[in-house]
Amino acid sequence: MKFKIENRVYNAASIDELSLKDILQLESETTALGRPLRMNDFKVMSEEIDALKTDAEKQAHPDAPWVLAVTIWASRREQGETMTFGDAIDFPLKQLTFLPEPQDHKVKANPTKARPRKGSSRAANSQHDDQA
Repeated sequence: MKFKIENRVYNAASIDELSLKDILQLESETTALGRPLRMNDFKVMSEEIDALKTDAEKQAHPDAPWVLAVTIWASRREQGETMTFGDAIDFPLKQLTFLPEPQDHKVKANPTKARPRKGSSRAANSQHDDQA
């Protein structure tokens, strides 16, 4: 998943990519915001949201804002931005855009038929048999 804040594009980072210092900083800073998040808490929240079937269900999950916030903060940290958790998520939501995933290569409706290998046709084989 990629997203954009204003004009900067980010790859969604996993919490597993953060340093131990970042993870401890996350717990400290989320405590100050009223909800201490540990690494395991975040993983459980993410798994619960990922298990939901529709985007509407995922967006309605009570932990969705926290998962989004941690993902944004981790992604910004991964790209070298040294900012607090609060600073990383302190922007108007209208500046956040989720970018579409690149399309997989699609199979053509009428793929061209593969040509037989040279010398593998019936005529080539019968010529070979006649020479033997």
